[in-house]
Amino acid sequence: QWVNDAYNANPDSMRAGITAFVEMFSGHEEQRNMYLVLGDMKELGEWSAEEHEKLLAWVKGKYPDAIVVPVGIEMQNAAEHLNIEACATVDEATEKLNRTLMNGDRVFLKASRSLRLETLCRTVVLP
Repeated sequence: QWVNDAYNANPDSMRAGITAFVEMFSGHEEQRNMYLVLGDMKELGEWSAEEHEKLLAWVKGKYPDAIVVPVGIEMQNAAEHLNIEACATVDEATEKLNRTLMNGDRVFLKASRSLRLETLCRTVVLP
């Protein structure tokens, strides 16, 4: 199951979207992997690096069982500081998801529109 919210992103909308996604599937009898595919948040100016790192730290702390897939240069830079494996491009994320997704996994996509993260919905082949 995919939830595609890859049209716009800022720290508040990221947190709200992630929280809603997790709540949507919490309490289901069949626990599947939850993938949080989080792309760059554009137009954060001088606070960009700090905000990306704060967001990933929040996700890692609040949802430790989620599989976080940061995508884009900003996310990759932030992920390095938190020892999280990241993908520099959407193509790399496609390859990673094609290798790891299993039938029934749930995937949340969120990023600024310029990253075109929504293309994952067409390029990832679900098992």
